Amino acid sequence: MVRIICGHHNWIAVAYAQFVVCYRVKESTGWQQVFTSPRLDWVIDRVALNAKVMGGSLGDNDKMVAVASGTEIIL
Repeated sequence: MVRIICGHHNWIAVAYAQFVVCYRVKESTGWQQVFTSPRLDWVIDRVALNAKVMGGSLGDNDKMVAVASGTEIIL
């Protein structure tokens, strides 16, 4: 069951109980799944997504996803 959905520009992150899936939309092909996190040892409470990370080593391909539960945070 989906717990949280958040979006930024043409990206969305969908959080389930213990993993996150990221999708992006392209006008020509629609929604594409581009990332699935490994299964976490705890239940996700919060998600943040930034699709416009400046100055990263991958240029336009840099994205940032953070998931948290209590005091645990994974980027």
